[in-house]
Amino acid sequence: METMIKGYHYKSNKRFSGDYEFPNNLDQEAVHMPPNTTLVAPPTIPAGKEALWDGKGWSLVDEELPPVDPRSNPPEPEQQELPVPPVANGN
Repeated sequence: METMIKGYHYKSNKRFSGDYEFPNNLDQEAVHMPPNTTLVAPPTIPAGKEALWDGKGWSLVDEELPPVDPRSNPPEPEQQELPVPPVANGN
């Protein structure tokens, strides 16, 4: 059975993106990790925060929200009351 190592992956902006398991290279002592992966576990991340990797350890920072595209949620059009024409009476 292949021995797996648990690593912790971070995105290009250094923010934690998830756990990652990869095979241990059994014929060498050195561990060859995928890019943007560390063996240092991030802390427990509370709501509204993210873990940020600084090359040596993790720190908690405010969650980075993606920019909102104003075209994705256009404002509701204003409703106007239009005059109702009189109904013609067939008399």
